[in-house]
Amino acid sequence: MVRFSQESNQFKRNITGKPNEDTEQWLNRSLVCTTSELCEVAALSGDIIDGYGKCSRITALSSTKFILTFPTLEVMQDALSKPEELNRWLVEIKRWSVYETCDSRRVWLGIYDVPPHGWMWENFKNIAEIWGTLIRLGRSTSSPDSLKSCRPS
Repeated sequence: MVRFSQESNQFKRNITGKPNEDTEQWLNRSLVCTTSELCEVAALSGDIIDGYGKCSRITALSSTKFILTFPTLEVMQDALSKPEELNRWLVEIKRWSVYETCDSRRVWLGIYDVPPHGWMWENFKNIAEIWGTLIRLGRSTSSPDSLKSCRPS
């Protein structure tokens, strides 16, 4: 289920797909963890890998939700059975499941073929809000000294 939301409307669409088996293999050795504050994955990775050392990969689901992947299932189960070490950085730790979702996710949205007279904040905001909330525009979008970026790709 994918949810497209705006303040006044919510659209729900079912999308059928097939699982990525390679991704599922490493997710089965993973924990889903939450931080109390917004955090960059690079900073969290450095802290946890340097201070804890048992994770082989840290992936961001959002700015507060991360996937910690371990080299083996046994190492992951050990981390789950003794969460006090990881609790230095995390407020919630649980095993990954196929039902895991994330309520917030930042994505880049590419918008093409905008004519020069339509190059303005309000237009890009209206387009972006079809899918969510616009956080910010890139510098070249908010200050179009050069319209090179608006050419069709």
